[in-house]
Amino acid sequence: MKFTLSPLQMMYIAGSRDDVQVDESCVDVSNIIGVPCHVYMEFDSSIIDPNDLANAWRKVLRTHPALTAAYDPDGYGKFLDTPYSDSLVLIDLRRLGRERRADELLKIREKLLCRRTLFEKGQNTGLLLVRIDGLNCRIIFDLNLIACDVASYHQILCELHDAYSSNKTSSLLQEGIVVDEKRAIIDRGFQADDSDEQFWMERIQSIASWSECKDSRSFYCVDGDLLARKSYESLDFIVDIKAANFLRCKASALGINPYSIILSEACRELGKWRSTDRVSVCVPFFHGIEEKLIGDFTDLTVVSIKLVEKVEENALSAHEALEDAGKHSIFCTRVVQREMARVGMSSDIVFTMAPGVELIGSPSRPALGHLSFYCSQTPQVGLDIQVSEIGEEFVIHWVVPQGLFDEYDLREHFDNFCNELCADWSEG
Repeated sequence: MKFTLSPLQMMYIAGSRDDVQVDESCVDVSNIIGVPCHVYMEFDSSIIDPNDLANAWRKVLRTHPALTAAYDPDGYGKFLDTPYSDSLVLIDLRRLGRERRADELLKIREKLLCRRTLFEKGQNTGLLLVRIDGLNCRIIFDLNLIACDVASYHQILCELHDAYSSNKTSSLLQEGIVVDEKRAIIDRGFQADDSDEQFWMERIQSIASWSECKDSRSFYCVDGDLLARKSYESLDFIVDIKAANFLRCKASALGINPYSIILSEACRELGKWRSTDRVSVCVPFFHGIEEKLIGDFTDLTVVSIKLVEKVEENALSAHEALEDAGKHSIFCTRVVQREMARVGMSSDIVFTMAPGVELIGSPSRPALGHLSFYCSQTPQVGLDIQVSEIGEEFVIHWVVPQGLFDEYDLREHFDNFCNELCADWSEG
């Protein structure tokens, strides 16, 4: 059974290739090609039952056919009869000394962060359990995002936790759900388009011009040597319960949601960086969390926010932009990115929201431990501002390719953003 890939999936495939041709003038920055768009997460836990976790993992894989489908560069995907692999990889480090264990854990991370999954053969995801000592272990989750969007992998982890916690492993396959998901994916109505790959090639070649552009030099400072390492950095910040509740109260008083406040503060900081009174970002709109279809892709649109002096007015402007964009979002990454270029964005800045999703480690899902390391590699995105919720806290990540920005500028603006987000609101 075949289905047509979305424009976003086509761009992911193009970005993961090693044979994309670029001008010789761009040789120092063309190393961002050959990077799969994937997410990597580590969860530290106490004792985990390997058999129950393996059965839970098989249940998740067999419930969602998009996770084990094959994705071809010709613009089509194909559902496979069986997963590429549904086994839980088990590594035992209990007999090693402390320093040797630390070295081995680092080697595992470095290897998996650079792993090239065989998505054309259906290898899209993997789960690994590492036994560290008699009391502690680590669960490692790796997923090529060609199989699903950000909201989907949140749901996958929630389902994995719930399947493990319930210990219901006798029925590992619900045929009705599988058939419905296959039919829904086939009926999405995407059209294969070679221009998606061509746009990715143009994007690679455009990177060299960023540092040459006087207006953008303070925002992008390309380092070819760092880009060549194909490594990504995640700047992380947790808005604790007290500060998060403060944001919720302020948002409620303004009649908006807290995500609008977070977006407005991010735009204010980006505005300082680029010396502009207007900031445009690409925003994904998920179809819904609880009833979400794994393998369906998000609507994308451009939000353009005009910055003003008053903080409250910025938040209201951001909320209005989000509300309006949600009504007019489109299934076309290429159009969105070209629209961003039209309004002066040198690269893609994405604001990714996952409202209401409680990941592993939240009070309602503690059985598989807590999130201890996270990294997403998205070569199609220059700066990805990700916001999710764990319990009553907000968790914020700024994910960037190393070498694309001046490191000190990036950290300075990230710190300013975090400080302003949690500061008391005042006019001006």
